[in-house]
Amino acid sequence: MPSFGERQVSAEFLVAEFSALQDQVIRLEEAKSNRVNFFLIVVAAVTAGVSGSIANPNLQHSLGLVFICIASMVLLLLGVATLNELVRYSESIVSLYRRAGRIRRWFVDFDPEIAPYLAFEATDEHPKVDLETGYLTFRGGDAVVLMLNSVTFCVLVIATLYIMYPISVPMALFIAAVAAFLFWFLQQNRLHALLRKIEIRMEGNIRFPYRRSSE
Repeated sequence: MPSFGERQVSAEFLVAEFSALQDQVIRLEEAKSNRVNFFLIVVAAVTAGVSGSIANPNLQHSLGLVFICIASMVLLLLGVATLNELVRYSESIVSLYRRAGRIRRWFVDFDPEIAPYLAFEATDEHPKVDLETGYLTFRGGDAVVLMLNSVTFCVLVIATLYIMYPISVPMALFIAAVAAFLFWFLQQNRLHALLRKIEIRMEGNIRFPYRRSSE
C-alpha cells in the first residue's frame, strides 16, 4: 500500500500528465482546423482561377469544360485526402481524451466523493470515435469538406456529360442532385466504416469501462 507521500507524488505526476494531454489535444484540434481552412482556401483559389479562365471570350467552350473537369478532379482528390487526414486527427484526439479519462478514474478511485463534480466521465471507454446517430458524420468542420466533395463530384459529372453530348438544364440539375446525394452517401458510409474499425481497435485498449449508476 503506497504511503501518503507516495500518493502525493503520484497525484502531482498525473496532474502534469493530464495537463500535457490537454495541451496536445489543443494542438491537434488547431492542426485539424488549419487543415480544413487550407482546403477551403485551395477550393476558393481554384474556383476563382477557373471562373476567370472560362470567362475569357477567346477560350473555346469545350476547352473551358476540360478545365472545369481537371480542376474538379484535383479538388476531389484533395478533398478525399483531407477527409482521410481528419479521420487520423480524430483518432488521435479521441485517444488522448480516453487517456485523460484514465487519470480521472485514478482520482475517483482515490476519492470517490469527487465523482459527481467531474465535468467528464472517469473512463477510457468514452468519447466514441464513431458518432453513429450524428448527421454530421463525425466532428467539427469535417462535414464542410464532405459537402464540398459532393459538390465537386457533381460539377465533375455535369462537365463530363456536357463534353460528351449536350443535355438540357432540367436534366443537368436532376443529374447534379442525384450525383451529389450519392457521393455524400458513399463518403458517409466510408467514413463510418473507417471510424468503426478504429473503434473496434480501441476497444482492446479499454482498461476502465464506464461505470453505470447502478454499479
